[in-house]
Amino acid sequence: MLKDKCEHPSAYCEAKMQPGFWNTWQTASWRRLGAWMLAATVLLLPGVSWAQTTLFLDNFTRTTGLGSNWHVWNGSYTTDGTNAVSAAMTPSGTGNWASVVPAMNTNDYSVAAGITIPSGAVESGIVVRGSTTAFDSDLYAAQMSTTGLNLYRRNGCTWTQLGSFAMTIQTNVEYELELGVSGSSPVHLIVWLNGTALISVDDA
Repeated sequence: MLKDKCEHPSAYCEAKMQPGFWNTWQTASWRRLGAWMLAATVLLLPGVSWAQTTLFLDNFTRTTGLGSNWHVWNGSYTTDGTNAVSAAMTPSGTGNWASVVPAMNTNDYSVAAGITIPSGAVESGIVVRGSTTAFDSDLYAAQMSTTGLNLYRRNGCTWTQLGSFAMTIQTNVEYELELGVSGSSPVHLIVWLNGTALISVDDA
């Protein structure tokens, strides 16, 4: 059960929506976050090719924070020259939420990040189609915890689980988590872990 406090209730009505990352308990680190343009047919392939059109890429090779390409909605993040690292958070808190500022100019794309979660951490992941006016309220999210993967829709701060895959996720080990999204009515979503598609959902 996701427990973060929603700070930006709104309706799910953005025309162009942004990627980002989040976590709601303890801390986590992201070594890289990138977004790539997708067509619906590309979502049938196992993962996103680095040769595809790059919409955004940040390797966090600095120690000065996320910088101007990011909007931090709640919580805080630092950068250590290799990773973006979220602040520690409790279940009753708002969670740590950050979205990409440069416009994707499309709603069909894939987001991938190298994520490491420490012992005791839960509910860390990546976001697609996050609202540009209320990022933590309306979105799709792929969430990674020590017990596996989950795919969620959030609308008006209400979480709905769309899919899951049970497996053991090791702490302090980097995993490549990827979430692709395309289309509407239904919205097609695929979650990959280390290049293997594990969750596929059509959200009507």
